[in-house]
Amino acid sequence: MATVNLFLDQRPDTDGRKRVYLQLNHAGKKKTFFISEVKLLPDQWNAKMQHIRPKALVPDTYRHTLDFYRNKLSLVVREAINEHGKKADISILWEGFIKQVRFREPAAQRKNAHTLIELIEEVVAQKKEHIKATTLVNYTNAIASISACEKYHKRSYSLDNLHTFYAQYKFFLLHVEGKANTTFNAYLGTIKTALTFLSSSGYFERAQIMFKESWVNFKWLKEYYHTAYFKQQDLEAIAGSYFVRPSKSGKYVPWTALNKARDFVLFLCYCGIRSSDYKKIKKERLLALKNAKGETYHVLRFMQEKTNDMLQVPLNNVCMEILERYEYAPPKYSQKFMNKYVRLVAKHAGINEQIEVISLQDNLQVPKMVPRYETFTVHSCRHSFAMYLLKKNVAIKVIQQLLGHRSVSTTLKYLHMMEQEEVHSQALEALNF
Repeated sequence: MATVNLFLDQRPDTDGRKRVYLQLNHAGKKKTFFISEVKLLPDQWNAKMQHIRPKALVPDTYRHTLDFYRNKLSLVVREAINEHGKKADISILWEGFIKQVRFREPAAQRKNAHTLIELIEEVVAQKKEHIKATTLVNYTNAIASISACEKYHKRSYSLDNLHTFYAQYKFFLLHVEGKANTTFNAYLGTIKTALTFLSSSGYFERAQIMFKESWVNFKWLKEYYHTAYFKQQDLEAIAGSYFVRPSKSGKYVPWTALNKARDFVLFLCYCGIRSSDYKKIKKERLLALKNAKGETYHVLRFMQEKTNDMLQVPLNNVCMEILERYEYAPPKYSQKFMNKYVRLVAKHAGINEQIEVISLQDNLQVPKMVPRYETFTVHSCRHSFAMYLLKKNVAIKVIQQLLGHRSVSTTLKYLHMMEQEEVHSQALEALNF
């Protein structure tokens, strides 16, 4: 069985950098090809994954070059073995490879500078006569989010830096934009669908875009997200907190900004609206209604930013007290600062027990322990609202309407979360005899 591997040479040059070489192993024999265009420092190379580390500050052409040689040799090996079978000699494989790379175009002349945004726009252009409205919205949202990510990280993304794109795109959406993990995965699915369409339609070959294999063979490793939400005891701890901080004189004074953020967190946890709809809170959007007992209660009525559907959310006493405290103009925050303040409130309220999360580093799944407050985002407040209602045995269809979900399948994920907790709880109760 023939194998193709990339290694870093053990002999450094005078500047401390080392060459990368390609090695073909077949039938107990080896052939080695040194890639003179690429020289790296040892800490820039991931020996286990056999690629340049995503955060390594090297020219993009280095990654292009390594992908080219590895993919070209792998292709030659597959074709030769298909033609000659297992009896194909290593010299035949190697000769075919050398012929393929001898007249390789210089990196500067190759047409591989297409960005992810340009490629998705190409899909939209090809499909514009037959594309569905919802699909067009998905592509538009994906393009807008990638563009914002590029602006934030001050770089562009192409097929040749997917590992870097994944890590930076995830950070941007979850921690800067405050999006949910489901939104992040949906955008990734849209991007992959677009590029798979271009690959299957022959666009890459016609446009002479190299390294289409880097997308086709690339797989997003699954991340096991900890779906964070505030438990009832967490909300009680937050509600009972009054935050202070030391002044320049050494005396403790009220921490006004964090106390306002505490009210912001409590309001979202008890009404369940999206952070994008929080800015729509106005006194004129409050309606006073009466229940069957003749008691007056208030609902917040507004058009949802995400779905453009009208939604009415009943407000409990906690929410009404907060609105009255701020004269129906609660403090507003940018998306970036929303997440910052949610974590800060949780931290100073004492929600700091250690939990295990699994994240990606260099496209490897790595478990690590973090304090629970670090897992919260502003969307955790919405999760908290749904979980609180579920534990009060509120019907799933009612929760769906209160959250403004178009499909009950979106709401059912909270039921699965609660069922898992119940399984653990019952198991522990049975086993602690």
